[in-house]
Amino acid sequence: MCFAATRGFKTFSPAKLHLGPGFIVKDGSRFVLLMKDNSRPNLNLRVAFGDNPLGPWRGISEPFTGKFTEGPAALKVGQDWLIYFDMYRANRYGAVRTRNVMTCTGLTAEVSFPHGHKHGTVCTIERRELDRLLK
Repeated sequence: MCFAATRGFKTFSPAKLHLGPGFIVKDGSRFVLLMKDNSRPNLNLRVAFGDNPLGPWRGISEPFTGKFTEGPAALKVGQDWLIYFDMYRANRYGAVRTRNVMTCTGLTAEVSFPHGHKHGTVCTIERRELDRLLK
């Protein structure tokens, strides 16, 4: 994965290699990179930490998912992070809950997603918008 920076979408910095693929969330004063370790035989998800969304990244964790997982998305609910991911060989979506992003509790048996759901993310919308979408 590469990135380029811009302030006005007219000029861009040269592309640079970015640690990834993954998803970056802000947790207090630090940034957390949710990433797939695509090396063999791992094929699972890990986290790394940085003071800047461009890194450098440090403290790469042990895997917090089993093999054959990818496409992480994170959602902050109260003090907890809910991390959703594609369990592509199992043909389902999984989830974990964590407060410190290093110790996770499995939620896969407690969540459900529409059939065929793939990688996605979560965003906040107003109730009236949700009602309109559900209609």
